[in-house]
Amino acid sequence: MRTPVVVLVVLLSLDGALIAAHLFSARLGAGAFDPAWLVSHPLRLDAERGVAESLQYLKYLVMAALALGLRRRGKLEAGLVLALFCLLLLVDDAFQLHERVGGLLVREGSLLSPASQLSAGVGELLGFTALGLVFAWFLASSWRAGGQERSIATGTALLVAALALFGGLVDLASGPLVSSAVAALGELAAGAVLEPTATIVIAAADPGSAVATLPQLSAATLELVRVAGDPLLASAVSDVRQTNVLTTLVEEGGELATTSLLLAFLLRAFLLRPTAPTP
Repeated sequence: MRTPVVVLVVLLSLDGALIAAHLFSARLGAGAFDPAWLVSHPLRLDAERGVAESLQYLKYLVMAALALGLRRRGKLEAGLVLALFCLLLLVDDAFQLHERVGGLLVREGSLLSPASQLSAGVGELLGFTALGLVFAWFLASSWRAGGQERSIATGTALLVAALALFGGLVDLASGPLVSSAVAALGELAAGAVLEPTATIVIAAADPGSAVATLPQLSAATLELVRVAGDPLLASAVSDVRQTNVLTTLVEEGGELATTSLLLAFLLRAFLLRPTAPTP
């Protein structure tokens, strides 16, 4: 059956193009202080309402339609539940549902200390509860039915597990990695940058005393120039950029590819002939 394969190749090609655009915009080979990677545009994987996010919305809608089609053809009685799950994924992606619900549970329920570094992460896991319950409902219904429904549910479960890996665990791991890189940069730059910057700001705020402080101002400016050329500082800035860009690539790129596989799998199941007579 060639149609699912063709669809999968097209989807993965689109995913690959978006990943390439994300890497290109990051300018990993540019100078450490090149700020271009900070500018978000629609082709970035992490751009809100960007091309990648919009493509995900479309995939979720198509998967929901395929789930309803599977139910109508008698191949998946729990197709309505699976369609609901796909729509919840869309809502979660569009409105950051798990982050909002998790944050609410942490703040209002006082489940964790606000000072805990794990508060946000555990809160997000709590926010996944609604999605998990709906999918568990789908699995239980399909598993009881047996036969072709169980086969479809098994393949779907494996791909949803991969989606959860990228959307949940990788997301939780990426935060501390980026924070650690930023902290290392801040620690290195604090003493070297803050003092000469403070001198320049004070002189600029009081033009009347600028002549008197001209030697200090010149020295501070030269110190900033020297710091900007410090290879250790440049390396720390590059680490922040690379960590941010690559963790986003793994998380968002992994989600893109997994949803493409899931859509192609459901399409294949939809196109296959039923193994048992339709009721």
